[in-house]
Amino acid sequence: MQTLWSIDNKRKNFFPLMRWNLLELIVNPEYQRLYELIVENQVPKFDDDPEKLKPFEMLYKKKRGSNADQMNAIERCLQTKDYNIVLGMPGTGKTYVIVLLIRILLDRGDKIILSSYTHSAIDNILKRFVEKYPTYRDKLLRIASNPNQVDESIRDLVYQKKNFKSIKALSDYFDSKQLFAVTCLACSNIVFGNRRFDTCIIDEASQALEPAALGPINLAKKFILFGDHHQLQPLVKSKDAQDRGMQVSLFERLINKNPNAVSTLSFQYRMNEDIMHISNTLIYDNRLQIDNPLIRQSSIDIPYVKLIYDKKWLLDVLNPERRVIFLNLDCIKALKKIIHGEKTYTQDLFSRYDDNSMPENERESQESYHSDNFALLDEKFNSQMSLTQLSKSQYSAADGDHDGEGNKLDLKLAVYLTRMLLNCGVKPEDIAVITPLNSERTYILSKLDKSKVEVFTVDKSQGIDKSCVIINLSLENKGKEFLLTNPRRINVAFTRAKQKLIVIGSVVNLKKMENMNKFIDIIVDKRWVYNMEDYMMEAVEEKCHDEFSNKASIHSKFITQ
Repeated sequence: MQTLWSIDNKRKNFFPLMRWNLLELIVNPEYQRLYELIVENQVPKFDDDPEKLKPFEMLYKKKRGSNADQMNAIERCLQTKDYNIVLGMPGTGKTYVIVLLIRILLDRGDKIILSSYTHSAIDNILKRFVEKYPTYRDKLLRIASNPNQVDESIRDLVYQKKNFKSIKALSDYFDSKQLFAVTCLACSNIVFGNRRFDTCIIDEASQALEPAALGPINLAKKFILFGDHHQLQPLVKSKDAQDRGMQVSLFERLINKNPNAVSTLSFQYRMNEDIMHISNTLIYDNRLQIDNPLIRQSSIDIPYVKLIYDKKWLLDVLNPERRVIFLNLDCIKALKKIIHGEKTYTQDLFSRYDDNSMPENERESQESYHSDNFALLDEKFNSQMSLTQLSKSQYSAADGDHDGEGNKLDLKLAVYLTRMLLNCGVKPEDIAVITPLNSERTYILSKLDKSKVEVFTVDKSQGIDKSCVIINLSLENKGKEFLLTNPRRINVAFTRAKQKLIVIGSVVNLKKMENMNKFIDIIVDKRWVYNMEDYMMEAVEEKCHDEFSNKASIHSKFITQ
């Protein structure tokens, strides 16, 4: 009996569509004004007549909860005749502004096309909108080639879920809708035909390739771009294409060409002061602000953290008052023994951790440790074996090959801390683990089993926020350093946490990386470095698999006693 094989390639090639978007812009006289704005970089025009805003002021003025930046952004979006750009830095309420803007535009009678590069971004906006304004649900239409790509809670907005008796009934249905929501690469859908819109809104515009963003823009009289070019760029794998500028989004190009057409959201409502300080120093030149004192000083609630009193180091790491902590793996004794058994003190980097200069409360919290816990670093690490190689030599017997089960102390530490947070009463939906590589994500997920804690690569973490985020930065793969040296990518990772940020890595390795050396300067200056010792890692290694094998957690044991 002969076996027959077939290959079904359902992957679409969107390059012809993007070329068509460019061609339309260049040769179609209908797009002359758009050509002048996008290609010739002409300055966009605004209608500054305040009388036209009065009917809508009650919806967005401060008494309704909007801050000054958000009010200004909405006003500029309503006044633009061509385009406006909204720079929404992390946690500044970008989605809130989009939802409120849509409400006002619908009340004004505008036909809107809402777009983004991803389905999840569109669905997030629509879910927020129908939650806040349920009576507007009938005005919305969600377009997707496959309805299963749409979030289940708003899947009823997809027209394929309806039954129509005639073409006219279908056409009338489309005509009754004011907002069409579609991804940038699905704007060739037959639904649009000759349909044109008053306003195009694109979320995450800084992630969209410019030819892709032109799809929805070409269908509207004016456009509004929301995003942050300090976070993820469009994904372009070709080095040649990167060098030729394809990785520069329309959002970034216009924001640099016409800064007067930019509305900036700078008051953030996500991160406490310590977490915000990292990206504010690395990326935003201290433009991020907090105007809510409760958010400024917020800390995570770990209900049963005191029940781990027998593990002093773990109690220190999980201490809610330590809002940012960097777990440095360089000072594990097992590693120091391999470097000729020598001890050296890098006073230039860690002299500020001398016991005499440490604040009283910090000195007391470290009294059980040797004073070199915050000072030992061997400069020979720069030229000796990598951290992964060193950990393999010490811990190879228990777990076998590094490429198989792995001797990944950094990943096992991330798993261990996640489990301890869960056992101390933190809800799984309040925790996220972020790691650079997919293989590392798979490993962590396999060890967390069915805990429901979400694990992300950096690129997949944009758009989420959690009370506690654990980030693994111990990347040792040669040729993969770019995953950590790209400031936009690392900015995304650091701004996901709201109340507690735990970073695992090597001070020595990160200090050698461009951009990451600035991060090391910050955590050293703030005394956020916590040097892991050998006995701590041995405890992780021994208990990572068996300490939580039974279903009873620490707090459940406590309650039953």
